[in-house]
Amino acid sequence: MSLFRRGSSLLYGLARRWVVCDRVEPSDAIIVLGGSLDVRPASAAELYKRDIASLVLVSWSEADRGREARRMRERLLTNGVPSAAVIDFTIKLHSTYGEARGVLEFAKVNDIGRVIVPVEIFQTRRVRWIFRRELSPAGVNVAVNAITPPDYDVDNWWQSVAGRTNFCNELIKFTYYRFRY
Repeated sequence: MSLFRRGSSLLYGLARRWVVCDRVEPSDAIIVLGGSLDVRPASAAELYKRDIASLVLVSWSEADRGREARRMRERLLTNGVPSAAVIDFTIKLHSTYGEARGVLEFAKVNDIGRVIVPVEIFQTRRVRWIFRRELSPAGVNVAVNAITPPDYDVDNWWQSVAGRTNFCNELIKFTYYRFRY
């Protein structure tokens, strides 16, 4: 076996072990995290159309005066989610942790017991960890749905600059989150 083949096998296995994906079950809400306008709203819309949840929550941040939330909403509407189903939740910190805290506050007020968070493959581990850490004590069940980005997947991520960058960034972010929170 060549060194490249052995290396690619190792990298493939590493990605397979890193990515987490929970079973998609009916939920109270689908959470669209900020960023990745090209994939997250479309994935959330697909879940909505499959009747996974009747609400799609979008984070509204004072930091950008709701600009990203408006763009997310537009993408969701373009992908067939009705306006009445798209609800903003407020975040104080413009981060995944801030979004988890914002969802927690929304869930408490609106009797939300189960959410699903569609997110790109390499972000799944960190997103699931922080959302469960923040929401589980309040009785909110969190499921993460892995989205394969258009540029790479677990079979070839190391061959793409975006794949290598995203995987390395997530290793750093996950480590930071574990120490910080």
